[in-house]
Amino acid sequence: HIGTISNSNNKYSVNNGEVVLRFKHSSRVFKDTTLYIAENLDLSDWFYYNNNIVGYKEKEVPFYYDISKPVNRSGLTVQWDDNGPETWSSEDYSFGSLNSPIKDIQYKEHTIILKKDGWKKYKKSIEPNLVNPSNLISINMQKVAFGKANILKFCTFPGLSQYELYQTKNWRKLQAVIYGVLVTYFARQGYQSYRLYKDASKDYDHYKMKYESLSNQYNNSEFNYYYTKAELSHQEMTGAFNDFQINTGGLALVYSINLAEIIQSWIIFSK
Repeated sequence: HIGTISNSNNKYSVNNGEVVLRFKHSSRVFKDTTLYIAENLDLSDWFYYNNNIVGYKEKEVPFYYDISKPVNRSGLTVQWDDNGPETWSSEDYSFGSLNSPIKDIQYKEHTIILKKDGWKKYKKSIEPNLVNPSNLISINMQKVAFGKANILKFCTFPGLSQYELYQTKNWRKLQAVIYGVLVTYFARQGYQSYRLYKDASKDYDHYKMKYESLSNQYNNSEFNYYYTKAELSHQEMTGAFNDFQINTGGLALVYSINLAEIIQSWIIFSK
């Protein structure tokens, strides 16, 4: 049975035997103790003689973090909650104000984020444990692998390599968005141009067949009608084809630039 002792209650009934008292601060248990109750117990006396384990004071405690990977910390950034990011200084061998240990309130949840270009982002939430606090954070980041699957993914979706590889550069995130927008735009416009070209080509062939079948007849009005429609369809077909070439050219340009950047990134991060 789990219950809460209210300040307004003078008595609280429990079964004889082992009882665990848990003390909370802001809904979080910070200490507990076990009693063996064989008869009525005056908790006022118990609290009087055990006051040292009941009171809780909010305080800052050190949070230590240990980075095993990456070994080379050049360009590595650390963010703690809303503080930072701070970049590793090779001159001072520290992260400035966020160097380990970081002092902060113990009973709150904290978040630590580490970023480095060419590595996957590391993010960890530190849940407060006031009973058995463990303030050591072991960090083992993972490098972005240039395997066949990732290379295929980066080549297929321009902007994805910039987004995943360049964790510390916001302008690279913007570049990734721009590449994605351009690919979507050129692909959609190219598809629409191709559909328009095919429809106009079909209409042109239809009207051309019609006016050619009337070329030896004396019905000039019908001949002129189909001839004019064929001319308009041909113009529409030519315009759609030109638009298709422009859109496929734009798409090819984005993919070419993206491929060049993938090769450059491979040279930089595969070392």
